[in-house]
Amino acid sequence: MATLFARPFTSKLFQSSNSMAQRTFKLGALAASLLSSSFSYGVEGYPDNYLDREKDIYIQGIVCGDFNNPRSLKPSAVYTNAENIPTGTYYFSSKYGNFSYTFAPLEGQPEYFMKRGLLRAGQTDKSQMVIDLCIVDDVPSLPAPTRKNLTQTKLTPDASNWDKTMEQYALITGRPAFGPDAYENPRASAANASYDQQVYDANQAYLKAAQAHFDAEADRMASELPKKLENAIKYAHQEDGFLKNKTYTKVEKPLVWTPTSEKRYEDALHRLHTEQAFDQVIQQNFDWFFALVGKDNELSSTSFDSQQKSQWNENVLERVITAKAKFDDGKELALDFVVRSEKVDVAIFDSLETIKKKSNSARNSMIVGTKKERPIVKASAAKLLDVYSPTEKVHLFFSPFRMKPIGDTYRYQ
Repeated sequence: MATLFARPFTSKLFQSSNSMAQRTFKLGALAASLLSSSFSYGVEGYPDNYLDREKDIYIQGIVCGDFNNPRSLKPSAVYTNAENIPTGTYYFSSKYGNFSYTFAPLEGQPEYFMKRGLLRAGQTDKSQMVIDLCIVDDVPSLPAPTRKNLTQTKLTPDASNWDKTMEQYALITGRPAFGPDAYENPRASAANASYDQQVYDANQAYLKAAQAHFDAEADRMASELPKKLENAIKYAHQEDGFLKNKTYTKVEKPLVWTPTSEKRYEDALHRLHTEQAFDQVIQQNFDWFFALVGKDNELSSTSFDSQQKSQWNENVLERVITAKAKFDDGKELALDFVVRSEKVDVAIFDSLETIKKKSNSARNSMIVGTKKERPIVKASAAKLLDVYSPTEKVHLFFSPFRMKPIGDTYRYQ
């Protein structure tokens, strides 16, 4: 922000033999001009100046700061459709957030002097505005380091370097607005909208294919249930009480304790304890089953029921398949198994509106690493989706029900 002193000065910047540069300016007059201005954010008297993509664009280099202190002058740039900088408010988007510059001439001063007011996104009060004095055009008498920042770049609508040039300046100055909250190249907007629609359509096709793949796998698993249930019951009758006669390999302590022998000893103990715990689970499954149906109750038939539809539980597909067994006592045991898919990327469930917001955020980002296009998923990839069933191991067939009360999970009636 310019330092304002209510006293006359002769700027060191303009002390040369050039007649234009030998003019003496009163900073007090500049300060009075600034303080009497009614800068505001998009208010009447200061029009919103948006770029027209289909017209010539001028990127005007400027320097702003304290004219008494050349070292305080900082380079910047403004995008316009005119060769000068028309009075008004210009909007920008940068990696630090959105902001606006409002430019106005200094009354009674040369045209290459302007005042600039900065407001951050969300600021609307002129008291919040940071005001600088700016040089907005080349002045021959200025020092060479300052003049090099006062160049002007012109881009015609169909210039081959249009995108590259705008991108380079955006990294330094920010992206200019082509309309309210519109910082994207309008020519790219239609192409981007089409791409976002393709992403959405591909996601929907993937979800449909994933559900079809899951249903086919669930149907297959359900059709295998009668035989698996029959085998599990036979296995229970065959192996019940196996713990009474089972012996476990004793783990001997090492004769010499070394880090290696100690690790081997601990690993062997862990394997033993795991095996013993696992065997306990198997026997508890047998105990649960026989306590429910009786050990002398002969199996008469098995069947399955797979009429329930699959559904998404967050980003996992689920479906209940039921194994049924009829016994000689006339009762039927029904076991409800939940088949699940692996987790699907939650982004695939995004609505079109969400896809647009995420894509625009990435495209407008000033951070290079976040500018990647969102990939289009292939429906064929759904065939690679893993589907899990708790019915695969005969000795653990009854585990899902052992710790649960009778009800929706299983029934014996």
